[in-house]
Amino acid sequence: MLYEFIISNSYVDILNIRCVNMGNLEKEYKYCQKIIKNYSKVFSNAFENLSAQKRNALWSVYALYYCVDESVKIHKDIELLNKIKQDIQQIYNGETKKFYSNTKIMRALSHTIHLYGLPKLPIELFIKTIEDDFIFSANDTNQQLDNYCYGSSGVVGELVNPIFTQEQSESTKVAEAEALSIELGKVMQLTKVLRNVGKDYRNGKIYLSNETLDYYNVDLDTIYYNGVTPNYAHLWESYANLIERKFMYILGRLYLFDDDIQPIIVLTIKTYQGLLEEVRNNLYDITKHANLSSYKKSKIYRKVMEAYDSQ
Repeated sequence: MLYEFIISNSYVDILNIRCVNMGNLEKEYKYCQKIIKNYSKVFSNAFENLSAQKRNALWSVYALYYCVDESVKIHKDIELLNKIKQDIQQIYNGETKKFYSNTKIMRALSHTIHLYGLPKLPIELFIKTIEDDFIFSANDTNQQLDNYCYGSSGVVGELVNPIFTQEQSESTKVAEAEALSIELGKVMQLTKVLRNVGKDYRNGKIYLSNETLDYYNVDLDTIYYNGVTPNYAHLWESYANLIERKFMYILGRLYLFDDDIQPIIVLTIKTYQGLLEEVRNNLYDITKHANLSSYKKSKIYRKVMEAYDSQ
């Protein structure tokens, strides 16, 4: 009887520990959610339509994205970036008792990584790309621009694809979806490049490739101070048309993703198409920062969600 009592109480203790850990983990995920909501209330709301497991996973991955991105682009803190790298290494080594950057994000991310078997290489490449961006000044070729778009955003698509295809059982379709997730991330970043030409130029960075600038005979210094030329508009549209074609290609293959993920992908594409339209509305003026108003974002969100709710 005493033995049974000890075993019984030990089992209860284990259950209590697990409940405490899961309770703490839920707090970490909620913390990640707050970060996402701070950057995009629309997408944070869209994630609410997912299962708890999926939305928690997405919150943690995107919280890492913003944490890494901010460490260099806003805080110029290479030391923080090195701490993040150390924490990622520890997670994949199974050492999760102590973290050195943001403990809440890392605890949530560690759970997501092991739950979905997320690969390490995309995270490492993402961190390296953001780190290299600290001293970046210009891309000579379109291939370099493409590499940047992959390393800064395409890898995030690669990371979230296991979450996007959780219910997909066919490995070939998962692989096809992964290629689309990567491509979506890349064209999202390219859209940001087109939106931020002037802002980046002021910060001493030119992401548009020199080979394309030369081909269209465009000098950004002249464009910035003297105004847009037809050549610059043609250059900009050459990239924008490429983005639009890739968006349409992805929209035609939504069936590769889980049903509950599809509206999020559509919402993403419609939002980024909206950014392109805002640049056009500004007549390509690189001294103006194109942005979607909260009203327009909400309108896109409602339209997308209503379309899926009616199916």
